[in-house]
Amino acid sequence: MGVKSLLDYAEPPASYMLTQHKNGLSALSLSRQLGVSYNIAWRMKHKLMQAMLERERKQPLS
Repeated sequence: MGVKSLLDYAEPPASYMLTQHKNGLSALSLSRQLGVSYNIAWRMKHKLMQAMLERERKQPLS
């Protein structure tokens, strides 16, 4: 097996966890729940948050 990319970890569990926590989710908590290093969780969280922000900018709520 090769090295896993962020997208291998960013399947529905990571995006679900980020969107379902009422007060947000820390990168440390995300790393523990997914079993990855803090650096990977931090980068993944920021990439997912950026993607959500960009999508919201394209389709704002009415």
